[in-house]
Amino acid sequence: MECLSLQDIDVVLSDIVMPNMSGLIFHERARSIPQYEHIPWIFLTGHKSLAKYDRTIRSDYDMILEKPFPIDRLLKLFSGQYRTS
Repeated sequence: MECLSLQDIDVVLSDIVMPNMSGLIFHERARSIPQYEHIPWIFLTGHKSLAKYDRTIRSDYDMILEKPFPIDRLLKLFSGQYRTS
């Protein structure tokens, strides 16, 4: 959360399971800040059950990548060559 107040952010890559604050809570709090309401959001997870997280509940993230994932998939996503839907 502190980093969001220190600089402009173009996209957020966030793990779901983190110490001190879960990625889901971080996502919810960041989305409450108007300038980050529509920022592209990509979750990372090493947990298979979380990789299939129900988009009907949390529909305002763009993608979940299950770790490990091919780095070229992420690079294509940033270059606009990969479709999230």
